Amino acid sequence: MNDRRVYPITYSKDLKNGQDIQQDMQQDFNQERDADEEASLHSQYILPVLLGNNGPNNQIQSLKLVSIIAQRRNLTLVLAPFFDHGATLETQRPHTFEETLDPDMLAQFVSVVTMEEFKRQCKGTVDAVFLGTNMVINQTLSKTKKQNIGVGHSVKAYYTWTGVTIPSTFLYMNRSDDVIQIHADLPYDIPVEDFLDKYPDSLTTSHRCNAFLYPYGYLGRLVYWEHINRYTKYFVRGKAVRETAQTFIKTAMRNLTYVCIHWRYNREWKKYWCSKHRADNDLDLCNSLLTLAPYQLATKISHFMAESDIKAAYFASELDNQNDLVKGLRQGVPNIHTTSDLIDESPKLSRDNNYLTSLVEQEICKESTFYLSSKLSSWSDMVIEDRYNQRWQDVDELFR
Repeated sequence: MNDRRVYPITYSKDLKNGQDIQQDMQQDFNQERDADEEASLHSQYILPVLLGNNGPNNQIQSLKLVSIIAQRRNLTLVLAPFFDHGATLETQRPHTFEETLDPDMLAQFVSVVTMEEFKRQCKGTVDAVFLGTNMVINQTLSKTKKQNIGVGHSVKAYYTWTGVTIPSTFLYMNRSDDVIQIHADLPYDIPVEDFLDKYPDSLTTSHRCNAFLYPYGYLGRLVYWEHINRYTKYFVRGKAVRETAQTFIKTAMRNLTYVCIHWRYNREWKKYWCSKHRADNDLDLCNSLLTLAPYQLATKISHFMAESDIKAAYFASELDNQNDLVKGLRQGVPNIHTTSDLIDESPKLSRDNNYLTSLVEQEICKESTFYLSSKLSSWSDMVIEDRYNQRWQDVDELFR
């Protein structure tokens, strides 16, 4: 831990060896401070650059992977910012680590340092990069080059948001001590702990100030979700998020048992997953969504609640109150609450930006009696991890 300790200095009339106790306390403080400074000088840092790693949920998954690598390689993890969804890198606004996750919980797993302290210790400049763009074995050079160019754009935008300089020359070196990657012929789709133990010379660095660019690229190559239960407790949402969720559960939902439904099946999802070149992945689901009427979904959810003795429901979705599906659920599902209700009841949330709202909704789903998830959604996957894979099923099982 590199955060400085601050001790209150008090005065006392009692004496110890003729010296004022206040002087002893000041000496103790100075020793602790000097020890922290000495430790900082020998720390090796790793900064997870989460801009350009898709949406916030994929960024959190990427952070989990980097945290495990940092813990196993004795690196100090920088509490770096997360970023909005956005049409361009320049419009993906940053959010502090504390706003998203609880740093005190993560510090129980891996040594951490604030972004400000990292910039002070490294003078705002990165020495070397871990680079996750060689995502698969035998990846073509053209694909790697394309991904590197994308990461190069992220590096420029990251400087604008954070003031951290990451020299883009690192991205175009084929072999260099300044670029750390998994060698192309090493195994694919292997648990990260097994990989790090079996290949102790891989993903190591001799540099002090490191950044991990595009960690999302290694989420498939180095899997960690086979051991989710071991790590989930360290990745807890921010305190304000948890408090907002608990207040809504207690007041608006009156602490009733409730099912949380995540409905990701909006126009964007259908366009991506139900297109001709992807429809084979889940053709039955796409066809079912085309014919699903609001009253049918309401009836299925109400029946599920009655069978499970659940008294209320929360519907997490981007759909507003004017949507026919939401109207149907309000008419047919008892004690149902929606995203609009949450925003109306929570002063810290806003319709102008759904970053915090989404986190609060995930927390509400985490705490629910039962969870109905959306297939092919990283948002839903995150909640399933939070629930230690317990008491959930895909919502489409109700109507297919």
